Amino acid sequence: MAQIFGLVISRQLSGRFFKLSAYNILSNLMAPLAGLLDVAFLGHLPEIRYLAGVALATVIFNFIYWSFGFLRMSTTGLVAQAAGRGDGEEVWRVGLRAMGLGIGIGLLLLLLHPLLREVGFALLSGTDEVKAAGRDYFNARIWGAPAYLLGLGILGWFLGKEAGAGGVDPFIGGKSGQCGAELCWGGGVGLGELGGWAGDGG
Repeated sequence: MAQIFGLVISRQLSGRFFKLSAYNILSNLMAPLAGLLDVAFLGHLPEIRYLAGVALATVIFNFIYWSFGFLRMSTTGLVAQAAGRGDGEEVWRVGLRAMGLGIGIGLLLLLLHPLLREVGFALLSGTDEVKAAGRDYFNARIWGAPAYLLGLGILGWFLGKEAGAGGVDPFIGGKSGQCGAELCWGGGVGLGELGGWAGDGG
């Protein structure tokens, strides 16, 4: 038996708890790591305005994406409850609903992205050159919104089923692919800052 926060629980339950905690922590690190990757890549370019533009656009994306964090959080809770009841049909219904909602919201963001972009940059301060670079980055990255929000629903579903690896592994694979794309397009092909935006937008 183990004692956590004054509660005595079995070693099996504590192992499941720490395993799920590890997957949650790892999944939460994916978005900041993507930002660090962009900073590392764009920081080597001769002009600082690209890095500053990405920083502004990232603030907007963080606000937008975290507004829909319920796609992961609520899905995890609802799936866990259904799985605990042994209701397999509800497990699938919750997952499909979250994934469909993620795709739908992502497509809506694509439709409204000119408005979101202009409102976002109007609220942030920066030179015209910096904002122009940030808009280019925004225009590239917004195309990944449906896939990102779909991924939140998938991740929440796997976490609710205590199968966190199935949801975290695709995120890791996606960020690895992003790294390769940025290095290839930005360095190998010679697209410079556009390589960073293309790699992240994909």
